[in-house]
Amino acid sequence: MMKTTTTMILKKMMTIININSFLQPTGNTCGPTCLYMVLDYLQTDSKDFKILDKYTIENISEICGTDWIVGTPPDRMEKGMKVLGFDYIEHIASPKPYEFLKTLLDVVTKKDEKGIEI
Repeated sequence: MMKTTTTMILKKMMTIININSFLQPTGNTCGPTCLYMVLDYLQTDSKDFKILDKYTIENISEICGTDWIVGTPPDRMEKGMKVLGFDYIEHIASPKPYEFLKTLLDVVTKKDEKGIEI
């Protein structure tokens, strides 16, 4: 299985994107449904990334540990993303989240320290 990287996701984010929407099968599966939509989007132009042949929203809900009391809180979403091969980075706790994001974008667009595209 191909590992999803932050760089892969950021490259996709830098263009206008069309994400297929899927109805969540139950009232507590909004998080797993969102993960499913991301997987569907990532596989649209990749011959090697065919993870949806293996997973359904229901499978993802089980992996995440979704339940009827709390649904899928962030820690369970993180657990599911790890199993699905996503790199997970939490920006909320970062002391300088915008600088961190700028650094990631510079890496994706390959800019030097002066901001000139390489």
